Amino acid sequence: MGDRCRLGGAGGPSGCARRAAGFTLLELLVVIAIILVLISLLIPNMTGARALAKRLVCQTNMRNLSIAYVNYAADHSGRLVGGSTGGDSVLPTTEPNWVNDGNSLGSITGCQFYNYVRDLKIYKCPSPRSIIEQGYLRTYSISGPMNGQCAITLRAVTMSQVSHAATTMAFVEDFDDRGYNMGSWISDPLNQWIDAVPGNHGWGDNIGFADGHAQYQRWDPVTVQSVVFYPYLKPSTDGLMRDLQVINKYYWPMGGPH
Repeated sequence: MGDRCRLGGAGGPSGCARRAAGFTLLELLVVIAIILVLISLLIPNMTGARALAKRLVCQTNMRNLSIAYVNYAADHSGRLVGGSTGGDSVLPTTEPNWVNDGNSLGSITGCQFYNYVRDLKIYKCPSPRSIIEQGYLRTYSISGPMNGQCAITLRAVTMSQVSHAATTMAFVEDFDDRGYNMGSWISDPLNQWIDAVPGNHGWGDNIGFADGHAQYQRWDPVTVQSVVFYPYLKPSTDGLMRDLQVINKYYWPMGGPH
């Protein structure tokens, strides 16, 4: 065959060139099948990578807020910024609230804390699970015992009252269906769930701590699905109980009623 192509035989040189450059239908189908398999393998990895990137952005937001929280206290003789939003606060705070009631720019920019975090994107998780909260300007709240909504005997009002800053949560991802995240994030970790954990990142959320660091905490899916719809929920499953114990570990700045 090589001689015939070279000598211009029956196949002719041009005929051999066309045959060498072409693909049969079967070959094309094999190539397409390989491409489809590769795409099917890559898409889940790309989706997972995007989800991880959003989780890390959220964790960075939490860290920035937590550092600002520490800096505010340092600039105000150790006093903690008010941990509520005002309107839903049972007990008044000793400092101006970190944000005010509402879902407006002014509810954030009109507060002293805004001087420490002036990028509005930092106040919101990039991937809130709830459709409701996708329209919120702020998806984070301060934990009630951190100069927010909490019994005065259990509430820290100065940084010196926080006995273990590295394990005391200051900021949490919140879910509130009342138009914005109202008040503080509160719980009764010895007895029942009150406020929800939204599970914005693969059944987990980021938590910002009183020493300025942030970390990811995964919840049991039952916890996320149940507490959102049934506030004041008694822990009726192992998952609900385990997660409530995690909250109990991080919730009390002064030790709490253990």
